[in-house]
Amino acid sequence: MNKYVKDDRFTSPQHSEAVDVAGWMPEVPYADESAFADGKVQLPKTISELAAHARREMNIARYPSKHWCLPRTSPDGTQALDVLVVGGGQAGFGVAHALKRSHIDNILVVEAEQEGREGPWGTYARMPTLRTHKDNGGLEAGIPSLSFRAWYEVQHGYGSWQVLYKVPTAAWHAYLSWFREVAELRVRNETRFEGFSRDGSGLIAAQVTGPAGSYTLFTRALVLATGIEGNGIRNLPSLIGDDIPRALYAHTQDDIDFGALKGKKVLALGGGASAYDNAIMAAEAGADVHVFHRMKELVSVNPGTWGEFNGYLAHYVELPPAEKWRFAKTFGTIKSGPPIATLKRAQSMDNLAIHPGESWTSIAHEGNRLTVAATSGTYEADFLILGTGYRLDLSAVPALKDQLDDIALWRDMYTPPADLPGNGLELAPWLNPDFTFCPKPGGMRSWHDQVFNFSRGAQLSMGTQTIGLSGIRFGMARLAGCVESYFFKQDSALYLEGLQSWQTRDLAALDT
Repeated sequence: MNKYVKDDRFTSPQHSEAVDVAGWMPEVPYADESAFADGKVQLPKTISELAAHARREMNIARYPSKHWCLPRTSPDGTQALDVLVVGGGQAGFGVAHALKRSHIDNILVVEAEQEGREGPWGTYARMPTLRTHKDNGGLEAGIPSLSFRAWYEVQHGYGSWQVLYKVPTAAWHAYLSWFREVAELRVRNETRFEGFSRDGSGLIAAQVTGPAGSYTLFTRALVLATGIEGNGIRNLPSLIGDDIPRALYAHTQDDIDFGALKGKKVLALGGGASAYDNAIMAAEAGADVHVFHRMKELVSVNPGTWGEFNGYLAHYVELPPAEKWRFAKTFGTIKSGPPIATLKRAQSMDNLAIHPGESWTSIAHEGNRLTVAATSGTYEADFLILGTGYRLDLSAVPALKDQLDDIALWRDMYTPPADLPGNGLELAPWLNPDFTFCPKPGGMRSWHDQVFNFSRGAQLSMGTQTIGLSGIRFGMARLAGCVESYFFKQDSALYLEGLQSWQTRDLAALDT
């Protein structure tokens, strides 16, 4: 039987006897950095210096350094892309950088939003700090000077990292812009991905719309780094009927004019971090805010932090389906809530009331006035904020509408035990370990080897490698390796011809 390293907390080294798997993993201590603390070794002094260091490190780590991807010609006569990455948030940037580290260089990232509004960080991420551990990072793909920590310390001095609680959201947003520039990512903003097909030459034809109109991009591989809504839609409770004016409510991912809520009565639904973040912003703007959620107790738990270790983050994807299902269902049973700092902030506000253990039963309106019936009584309101999350639904994603009949879902491939029903989880796409989609049972693989799903809907199949900072470094590396594998195997006969030709030329040179 495998044994764990001895620890005083174990009454026996045997896992089956005494290891508390929920809490036995201690933090790995930081290595000695006293030379920096003593000033004997200096950090770069400016952002420009740091960028120069990052580029130098990328040069040092460039081996093997050949441009090895064989080009393809598009039907329009231009050179096709090696990879088109859809989504210019942290996942899209990280994937593009990892692919470049693999010398897959002909990459384009397309992003629907304007520059500076990519992802949630400049829009609906309304918390003062990221919710994850400050050490997560990972976008740098092994280039230390390209990391957030390096970027932060150059501006705030050595020692600032050690005392930092969590990464400020505004700082992360600014860092991503710097990362994009230094990593030399080619990004086309204000370009919306509309859908794709496989053309007769074997390339993926991606339809996009930009400021100049609609056009087609041809690519050997397509990566969908489309974030939270990449495989679904914002979840609105059924209580919000078509008769409720859209101006009277917003989902937490919507644009909200908080200044307009001053002096208004606002009801927020949801016990998660987003619901609290938005409720706090409404209260700070001068609204009278009430937060309702079904949980009877106030909880500040993020079950994802349990899984922040290499074994789970890197190798969950290798588990059999039944075990993946049990992991996902177990995570789903753990009551989670906002970070403790967020909860304390909400509790400290005189104009924010929390109603735990209360759900809404109906919503009505008369003019611009809303009436919400809750389990404890009736409340009048001017505006509703819905922190009700997201639900899996590929049919709600316009860019996938033409491929729905060719995409296998978990419900097509796996029958869960009767005591663990899906409750919506079964609508997740069933992915191969290389992030690619599968055809439905009985279907044929066509475009499937060339389209990689790096969005939140991949989580059941791939774990946390595609969503959030805790696993993205593992996902970036795995995805880059999978694209490498696809390209090399596709052209292996041509590479073999190259080897044979090289051998002939080399031997002939000896005879001269």
